[in-house]
Amino acid sequence: MELCSVGQFDDPAEMKSVVERQFRKKTMKQWSEIFEGSDACVSPVLTLAEAPKDPHNEARGGFEPNAAPHDTAQDGSVKYTPTPAPRLSASPADGRREGAAYPASGQHSLQVLQELGFSAPQQEELLASGAVVQAEDERPVSKL
Repeated sequence: MELCSVGQFDDPAEMKSVVERQFRKKTMKQWSEIFEGSDACVSPVLTLAEAPKDPHNEARGGFEPNAAPHDTAQDGSVKYTPTPAPRLSASPADGRREGAAYPASGQHSLQVLQELGFSAPQQEELLASGAVVQAEDERPVSKL
């Protein structure tokens, strides 16, 4: 590790730069192997596609496959939903009502944005940037 003359709290921007330079020197896999088995609170930042396949998440049952047809990705792969947390031994949660399917990813995005007061142009900007996703079958609801 590079020795740094910047104290942890002296210049947060500089400290962030030092840490970032160090982490760029190895791959995510290499860093995961370095910290594996240590008591350091370190874990990789995973995409929504990577998270269900992560060994830790698989071992803990952190995700379950969605069974509904609308929950298949464009490439045909299965989409996953996080399981409820925290896990309570006396009253474990199922995560869904009996017989009810999970909503599709992005199924209610526009509805939620509208309820939060986002204008149509703001909604379009969020969708275009990828910050918000919309299910293919979700249609904008006109408010007259």
